[in-house]
Amino acid sequence: MIKNSILFFSDTEKTIRNYRSELMHLIYLNKCEVKIATLRNLHLKFFNILYCSLIISSNMRANLVSLSLFFFKKKLIIINGLGRLKEFKLLRKIFFCLLLYSFRTKIIVQNYRDYRWLRLHNVNCTFIMGSGGRRFDVTHKKKEWVVISRDSKIKAQEKSIVSFASLFLNNTNKLIFYGIDSDSNLNKKIKSYSVFNGFVNPKEFFLESCNFFQPDGYAEGFPHTLADAIMSGCNICISHKQYIQLGIYKLKPKKSVFKNFIMLDSKNNDKLSESLSSEEVNKKYLLAIKEIIDFEL
Repeated sequence: MIKNSILFFSDTEKTIRNYRSELMHLIYLNKCEVKIATLRNLHLKFFNILYCSLIISSNMRANLVSLSLFFFKKKLIIINGLGRLKEFKLLRKIFFCLLLYSFRTKIIVQNYRDYRWLRLHNVNCTFIMGSGGRRFDVTHKKKEWVVISRDSKIKAQEKSIVSFASLFLNNTNKLIFYGIDSDSNLNKKIKSYSVFNGFVNPKEFFLESCNFFQPDGYAEGFPHTLADAIMSGCNICISHKQYIQLGIYKLKPKKSVFKNFIMLDSKNNDKLSESLSSEEVNKKYLLAIKEIIDFEL
């Protein structure tokens, strides 16, 4: 007999299935009914929302709707980055007030900088690092550097990419971009040392190189692709600022420092990999859910 119905709510169904499918399966195994609603089909899912035991909401627009319209429901709000709200001061203030004065709500924050900021402003929240990484096959080639981005991110990341290239690229290696086409409106200098593979199956991300660079600048929460690269055993390069803001420094990984960049060898950082595994991360989400509604684990 099903005791609870848990509804996942986000911008699109694709987002939910890409990043919450393992958590949904884990919830189902614990004899809970799992449903999905999105901003687009919200009017069709009214009764699902009304009668569900818990709403799990993620992505900024969905979180705003969930906090303002579903105030009467038990909710788990997942925040994957507040940095993108800094240009919209009024919206950020509204969102902060909704968080501060919400009730029947548990708040999960995936970025350590955002977690510290919210705690400083008396918002009761919990830090969970990301949504869980996936393990993909990795080549043993080590010259090129993989960058995974998209058009909506890349302009904000250009400065970081140029800075990285000046330190680590030469005539014998290049950047391999996924999610970006060669005709993208990119800095000409970046194009000169880059190969663009467009959109591929995520299983192909690390088949041309085991080196992964995570550009800074977009102010997201914890990048899913960074978690995937760490779980796959790649050599990782991130900025020192990211190293602190993402909370990776708290795990005290083995690292090398090159000016403003941190190098991490995922294969020799077991604690880092274990902390970001989808199994470990989703256990933490399941425990958070159990604190809100009563079901047996």
